[in-house]
Amino acid sequence: MAPRSRLTYQTEQLIAEVKKYPCLYQVHHPHYMNMTLNYKCWREISKKLNRETSVLKKDWRTLLDCYRQVLITKGTKKRQTWLNLWRFEKHMMFVNR
Repeated sequence: MAPRSRLTYQTEQLIAEVKKYPCLYQVHHPHYMNMTLNYKCWREISKKLNRETSVLKKDWRTLLDCYRQVLITKGTKKRQTWLNLWRFEKHMMFVNR
């Protein structure tokens, strides 16, 4: 088995860190719209991953968009193509809960 790429590792780290802060992704969370808390959470993630907050937010938005596209294509013939191309679906399943 080939070692994971650095990008894959960073993406998995980002997903794992965001998962710790439901207020960033659960729209029904009581603090979802709390911008102060949102800012603090992203700052913590930024410190842990040693990356710029703006870059992390952009990467997270891209991950969410890709995940939503995978969900939309479920049940279509395109689904298998998406699953073969996008390896983070299982990592992102917590977003639906």
